[in-house]
Amino acid sequence: MGGKEDLMMQFVGRGLLMVLKAIVWLVLAILRLALEALKIFLLLFGLVARVFLIFARAAVD
Repeated sequence: MGGKEDLMMQFVGRGLLMVLKAIVWLVLAILRLALEALKIFLLLFGLVARVFLIFARAAVD
């Protein structure tokens, strides 16, 4: 193989690596957003449950 073919393969390899890194970065960013949304949902659920239990305790007494 000559110099041009090696240079082209290096270029294609680097491009493929950059695309794969971008895909992995996007997947991790989406996963982080999903986990943050789940955390907010769980905090709100805990708040609603706490308020419900306060009212249930007041109704029993």
